[in-house]
Amino acid sequence: MDSLSTGKESPAALAASALQRGLEAQRASRYEEALALLLAALEAGRAARDREQVASALRAIGFVYDDLGDYAAALDHHLEALALDEARGDDGARAMTLRTIGIVYSKSGDAAQGLDFYRRSLALARGSGEPESIAKTLNNVGINCKNLGRLDEARAALEESLALFERIGHRAGQAGALTNLGLVFVRQGDRGRAEDCHRRAVPLARAADYRMGEINALRDLGVLLTDDGRLDEAQAVLDEALAVADGMGSRPERSECHRVLAALHKQAGRPAEALAHFEAHHELERAVFNEESDRALKRLQVRYRVAELERVSLEDGLTGLANRRHFDARLRTEFERASTSSQPLALALADIDSFKSINDRFLHVVGDEVLRVVARLLRQQTRESDLAVRFGGEEFALLMPADVGEAVVACERIRAAVESFDWTHLHRDLRVTLSIGLARRDEAGSPLDLLRLADARLYRAKGGGRNRVCAD
Repeated sequence: MDSLSTGKESPAALAASALQRGLEAQRASRYEEALALLLAALEAGRAARDREQVASALRAIGFVYDDLGDYAAALDHHLEALALDEARGDDGARAMTLRTIGIVYSKSGDAAQGLDFYRRSLALARGSGEPESIAKTLNNVGINCKNLGRLDEARAALEESLALFERIGHRAGQAGALTNLGLVFVRQGDRGRAEDCHRRAVPLARAADYRMGEINALRDLGVLLTDDGRLDEAQAVLDEALAVADGMGSRPERSECHRVLAALHKQAGRPAEALAHFEAHHELERAVFNEESDRALKRLQVRYRVAELERVSLEDGLTGLANRRHFDARLRTEFERASTSSQPLALALADIDSFKSINDRFLHVVGDEVLRVVARLLRQQTRESDLAVRFGGEEFALLMPADVGEAVVACERIRAAVESFDWTHLHRDLRVTLSIGLARRDEAGSPLDLLRLADARLYRAKGGGRNRVCAD
């Protein structure tokens, strides 16, 4: 029966609804609410087996962390989304995700790494023939090349970006590309072309109601004119920039406008006017610093709560290992990554032998402690690159980037550690053993096939007498 007729939403509909509401909360800076909704969207997308929805939710979670200044967490989520985009063969989504990753690297101060991701995004965007995507990415390429001092490359990218924005009538994009191009021309010593770029950018930004772009173009033009000694023209332009910034109510932009006006009046020999603008700049700068300090503290507090919320959603409460939800996501990602790069990957499923009788004989409190100890032994016997998971009940999973020989040795080590552990501190009659089924990625055509194969071998280990590893 169709889910709509029962009054219940399908997982796909739940994912889409939660994603939309999560994005709205993120844009409103309600980050804890946003993350809760986006994690729900992620779970619903996985339940629906909708990799597009899952990738969208991962990107959105990355945006939350980006806003909070946690660039490492943002990158983790964007890279996981990228793996899904690549598995789906969606070049449009890959281009967008690669550009987003480039922005995160650039914001974190790594312009060279950001440029590498922009170039990869650009190659895909060119293949899909989407002019707006190509133009935006070229603009990013130009900015990073300028910041890296590669001015000829920056100019070529920005000129191509501008031409594409002009072709599709994207006025805000034209204004941004022209302003960036003007800065490149200044550094190349072509001040006439720089001035032309800034003057052309102003009406385009104004027509697009792109006030930040209008302020940037006016301010950069004013600085250029000041440096050229055309002080009356410069003052008119900078006064206009300040008026726009005042109307916008942006303290950082107002502060910067007052700063460049102070420099202009000082150069013109008007110390009273220079002092007035400098004092206004200093007062606004102090207010911006105080506001930013408050925001930074609040961001740190929210980052902690957001990270804790996500950690709890991916962790088993009893053992502290990763939970099934975390495992499902990592299995798909690692399987696809290993398949693409032809790297080894092994999956082991382990089950505590006769666990029901342990609960029946020694009570559930002992059974719970057995689960905790087995989890601790798993952590002790595995590498940092391995993922140990409480799969469910008394069953555990271990995902290892290892060939079959390494994986068998690891499983035998875990089995022996459980068997030889001194369980008598829980009860003098208690003995615990593990049965383990092991499968390799190259034996399976999909993550689900790999899971089924490991499960079948686990049951073969059980049927063969328990307390053993079955790898074939």
